[in-house]
Formats: sequence, structure tokens, C-alpha cells
Amino acid sequence: MKKMVEIASYSNEMESSMASQLLEAEGIPTSVKPLNGGYGVLGVNPFLPHRVYVPIEMLEQAHRVLRHISSLSYPSEPPK
Repeated sequence: MKKMVEIASYSNEMESSMASQLLEAEGIPTSVKPLNGGYGVLGVNPFLPHRVYVPIEMLEQAHRVLRHISSLSYPSEPPK
């Protein structure tokens, strides 16, 4: 099994899942895990902070993908 390393943490499961899907669309395998225990006796809580992990050998590629996504800007007004 490949060693997985944390690439990012997000405030909830939805945000971490979106990042995970963007990375996987680029061919980078991911794993999403909650912080502070998360799953277990209390069940699933999607509002806990979550971390995204990628294989260590794809870490730089994953950083490039996330940097590119975060650098995109959207117009404040819709096109006419």
C-alpha cells in the first residue's frame, strides 16, 4: 500500500469531498478522514473538520491542482 500524506484540511466533509473529487478527476487517488475521531460511537458527523490525503509520490502534483483551483477567479457579475 502506498504511503498517504495529508495535503489539506477543511472545515467540513463537503469541502474536503469537493477537493478530493477535483484531485481524483486529475488521476490522483485520495482518502478523506475526519479529525478528532469523527466516525464511531457518535455516528457520522459531516460538520466535523476533515483532512484529505494523497499518495506521497503524487504530493507535488496534488499541490499544483489545488493551487490552480484556488487561483481561479470568478467575475462579480454574470456575463451580459
